[in-house]
Amino acid sequence: MQEWGRFEDGSSMRVAGTYFDELVNTGDGRWRFTHRRFVAHYADTEPVPGTVFPVGR
Repeated sequence: MQEWGRFEDGSSMRVAGTYFDELVNTGDGRWRFTHRRFVAHYADTEPVPGTVFPVGR
């Protein structure tokens, strides 16, 4: 997974890593997360180029 973001104060962040998920089948055709672990492989605070689109609020 790679994530880039820009905060309201203009500072930026980038992080790359891997999610390790455990799921369970609930028996009704649905799957649910029982555990999620994120391992970061890279992170920095260099300015993010381009346009960052806002998340709906």
